[in-house]
Amino acid sequence: RARARSTPTGVAAVTMVVVYKPEFVAHDGTAPIFSVDAAPDGSRFATAGGDQKVKVWALAPVLEREIEADENAPKCLATLSDHFGPVNCVRFSRNGRYLASGSTDTSVLVYALREGPGKAAFGSADAPNVENWTIAARYRGHGSDVIDIAWSPDDSMLASCSLDNLVIIWDCRTGNPVATLRGHTSFVKGVAWDPIGKFLATQSDDKTCIIWRTDDWTQVAKVEEPYQASMGATFSMRLCWSPDGKAVTTCNSYKKPSHTASVLERGSWGSNFDFVGHKGPVVAVRFSPVLFHDEKRDKVHTVIACGSQDCKLTIWTTNRPKPVCIVRKCFSQSVVDLCWTPDGYTLLACSTDGTLCTFKFDPAEIGEKLDDTAAEAFLSETYGDIKRNRAPMLEDPTLLGFAAAAPGELDDVSKGVKTTPPPPKRIQPAPIRSNNGVAQNGVATISAQRETVSNDGRRRIVPVAATGPSVGTPVKAPQRVQLQPLPANPQPQNLQDATNGLKRRIEPTAMNGGNGVQSAFEAPSAPAPKRVALQPTQVQQVPPTTPSMPQRSQIPTTALPAPPPLPVAPAPSSMHIQLVEPNLEADEGSEERAPLLLEAKNHHERSYVELVCSQAGKMKWSDRIDMKATHLSGNKNFCAVALEDGSLQLYTPCGRRYMPSLLLPDRAAFLVSGKDDSSLLIVTRDYTLLVWNVAVGKETCTLKADCSALVRSSSRSGVALATVRLSKSGAPIFTFTNGYAYVYHSDLQTWARVADQSFMRSEFTSRLRQPGSSGFGEMQALQIAAARAAAHLGPAALLQTSGLTARRETGRHLEILVAGAAMLQSADEFKSWLAAYVRHLATECGDDPRTTFVGAESQLREVCTEFLGPLSASTSVDTWASEILGIKKRTLLREVIIPTIAANGSAQRLIAEVVTLLEAAEQREKDATKI
Repeated sequence: RARARSTPTGVAAVTMVVVYKPEFVAHDGTAPIFSVDAAPDGSRFATAGGDQKVKVWALAPVLEREIEADENAPKCLATLSDHFGPVNCVRFSRNGRYLASGSTDTSVLVYALREGPGKAAFGSADAPNVENWTIAARYRGHGSDVIDIAWSPDDSMLASCSLDNLVIIWDCRTGNPVATLRGHTSFVKGVAWDPIGKFLATQSDDKTCIIWRTDDWTQVAKVEEPYQASMGATFSMRLCWSPDGKAVTTCNSYKKPSHTASVLERGSWGSNFDFVGHKGPVVAVRFSPVLFHDEKRDKVHTVIACGSQDCKLTIWTTNRPKPVCIVRKCFSQSVVDLCWTPDGYTLLACSTDGTLCTFKFDPAEIGEKLDDTAAEAFLSETYGDIKRNRAPMLEDPTLLGFAAAAPGELDDVSKGVKTTPPPPKRIQPAPIRSNNGVAQNGVATISAQRETVSNDGRRRIVPVAATGPSVGTPVKAPQRVQLQPLPANPQPQNLQDATNGLKRRIEPTAMNGGNGVQSAFEAPSAPAPKRVALQPTQVQQVPPTTPSMPQRSQIPTTALPAPPPLPVAPAPSSMHIQLVEPNLEADEGSEERAPLLLEAKNHHERSYVELVCSQAGKMKWSDRIDMKATHLSGNKNFCAVALEDGSLQLYTPCGRRYMPSLLLPDRAAFLVSGKDDSSLLIVTRDYTLLVWNVAVGKETCTLKADCSALVRSSSRSGVALATVRLSKSGAPIFTFTNGYAYVYHSDLQTWARVADQSFMRSEFTSRLRQPGSSGFGEMQALQIAAARAAAHLGPAALLQTSGLTARRETGRHLEILVAGAAMLQSADEFKSWLAAYVRHLATECGDDPRTTFVGAESQLREVCTEFLGPLSASTSVDTWASEILGIKKRTLLREVIIPTIAANGSAQRLIAEVVTLLEAAEQREKDATKI
């Protein structure tokens, strides 16, 4: 766009904002682009997409049309396909050598740019990479989706935040976590590092922004006020610090009548200024990385862009009361991420509609940028000598006046005395003491070994100290112990590494309005006692007159102890769920374009909860219960609230309490509603599983079962229950932190394991989409989750498989996939996996034992016989079910099985026989119908 502005000479000048949308910047299948970031050298930028890929692009073709038209100029420099789920965030390091990405697969990957040409990923349809980006580090520690990441100013640390309510600080030199920040009570969706390096800011769905001090990782401030009126659920809250470090601009705040981006001033952390004007929540803000000054060169200002769920962008300069630019029609869906090129004049914005747009500003529009010398002088004047780093950096610019007047170190500097700033304080883990030994002066002497079994089943020998206090000797407890999370791979080499090497249990956290449990076993468990076998000589040494000694056949067996109750997280300060998804096809400005939300706010002082149901900021109904709420769930048909006293309250869509409070067997640990029906699943602390139909006038309990055996058998391997949900057919599904998934079989009244890590060498383990389908089904989603959980095992997983060949393992895997799809009543998946299984058996048929296995043809014949059924019409009714999942078996035989076998030449005789029998059976069926 162009606009006229007046100059000091009175002559009108025209300033320009050049807007361009490069069509070649896209991910597979118009997948949404969730993140964008530009490299510090201005040569490339990266995007993260819903197609589970990170793409690195050349920046020049986006900025210059001549380079874009040059066929020899590369555009896509690399495609990185190492994540198992959509990639939510991507960020370049400050030196440009590394690229970090965070994904819904719960991992953070760090890529390094190596010398030499790139390579094409095995089995990928993407073009070979121009640049050679390889994985330099893989960080695992989150229990849910990673939403945002941020590098420290010196690239020594990386911060990541997740839907598990945690923020983890990673040491990039060692790969170990430095700290795990637990101040938020709901999903953490934004993290930003102070450019001066003193603070870290995080923002969460609990409607708070926390400022952390990076020296000791304590909370400096917890800001709540600007966000309490915001009702919308957002994909992200990508907050950003100004390049001068004076303020941090946050997301998803609301001040009537519009959604805003609230600015928190450094030091006071108060919100005295907002960027206003959006009709939807602001989900991403980004400052230009350079400082600017106006024509008079007397004041320094910054430039910021704000992206919102209302599909709009606003660009502001901090020296003007109104936005420089408002972008309304570039995107059809939410703007989710922003970045500026290093020169500070070009903005890149991406959207969930799968497109990216660039905005190039004129210096006359946003100001002239300060050169490096002037910028360093400005920052040194504000915070002290930044260039030489002679003195510790000041946290608050207002302290500079006091520091200048104070004698001591600054005086020594002026006299030429070289001083060194003290290193930042780091919390170190205290030595772990035990009855078997103690670490003395940092050195441990080894006299015994301790065997532990990790979550993945591998045995590990851990050395223990030789000497230490005897039993009963008091040991002075350390005043402060922080358990450090673990390195990703190294084997322990000394006592401290061995302690750090112990794997801790993954913490399932609140996912569906508070569903989930917090593990009560964060610290490494005590070593298990050694088993002592009773030898025959020991029995013979017992005098025969001892009456209390039972005979060998009468030795009592020890009963399994009852499992501890399921942990239940304390009632959070607030939580919310989405009852109805937004209708994007509704008219602009209609309430239906916004989601219907139910929010609960617990008042801990007076022990009650306030419930508010709203849509587009308009309250639909509200209620108050004199007890704090722990879980919310619901859909368009009803909503349910679980309370701390173990009761449950049900509401109609309009907010009526259509039943009195219902008393559960114990407090609810999980509360999950069906997607579109009136079913409600409840798991209580005492392992009672309930499935109710809560439709008004049709209330009934459709299932009651005990799930303690399932949880107990899984907990022996060190894993914990992660999620509970209902399948589309209404069957309960339990998933654990190791990726195992179980479905309740109501006819057999037991649990069936439909996903695990038993088929690591199967051809279908690494395939993220089922054959012949463009989307994910329920069975496939469970398989993907198991594959993600097994990803950290690496090549060692291949040594823990069943011992079958890869082809036989593929066949066994397909048998489980077919049976699991039938159990979940997923008809489309069943047909796809059935075709894949028949194709596999047909391929294995033959006479060469080197390429086939004995029994493949008989198994294929058995499948055909099962779907053909009996040839006698009189017996078919009693002994054979003619349909499966609502589809006639003979229809599947004719349309799926026979064409699949016919495509392979190894079973032609079987095909001719089956076709003849099928035609005869269908003819008899027709004749019986006529009679």
